[in-house]
Amino acid sequence: MAKRKNLAESIAAANTDRVENAVSVEVESTPEVATPKSTKSSASAKSKKPPSRINTKAITGHFDPDVSKQLKMLAVTKDSTVQALLSEALNDLFVKHGQNPIA
Repeated sequence: MAKRKNLAESIAAANTDRVENAVSVEVESTPEVATPKSTKSSASAKSKKPPSRINTKAITGHFDPDVSKQLKMLAVTKDSTVQALLSEALNDLFVKHGQNPIA
């Protein structure tokens, strides 16, 4: 059984087919317009993450839907965010177990 092409190879092949089948059209030359250079660093230009997510790692878990609802309600009543409440809870857990609160 032959191995299937990966997605990148399939896209490259499709683009090659389009270029080979393209019709040549002459266009009047126009003066080139200077494009502004990007001010982003090369690391952030490659990453599609928002700035608040750079150098962070998601920590997840599966809980009953009522847990999620209660956490969101608590965030609203405390005028806080779920992120801040989870950070507080993790720091309390770290202290309880003799670790530095770093969340």
